[in-house]
Amino acid sequence: MADETDLGARTRRLSHIPATLDHYKSRLLPEQRLYKFSDSLLGYISDFLCWDKVYQRFGATTSKVSLNKFGGEILVEALSRAMFGNRIFEVELDLVQKMLNSNDDAWMLIFQYPLT
Repeated sequence: MADETDLGARTRRLSHIPATLDHYKSRLLPEQRLYKFSDSLLGYISDFLCWDKVYQRFGATTSKVSLNKFGGEILVEALSRAMFGNRIFEVELDLVQKMLNSNDDAWMLIFQYPLT
């Protein structure tokens, strides 16, 4: 039997959600890592909510913006930068849109849809 402290062995036995939670716990604990991540994440969110950034992203030609699009873009970009740094956006320029597209369909993994 695999050692329970081996994250890889434990992850192979879990479904998607518990495996993801285990991965986050391993990366964000002990607390010093969590605090550093949290400060970084909140800093990115704060930066993105400045009017200049909102104007740059959504422009002046629209008076309405989908809250789903607005919140989704800000959270995905802030989380990506906090977790992986800015370098990931040099490697994948369209990361935010690709993540949003993936998130739209992620429920299918959870519910194992379509059924075969």
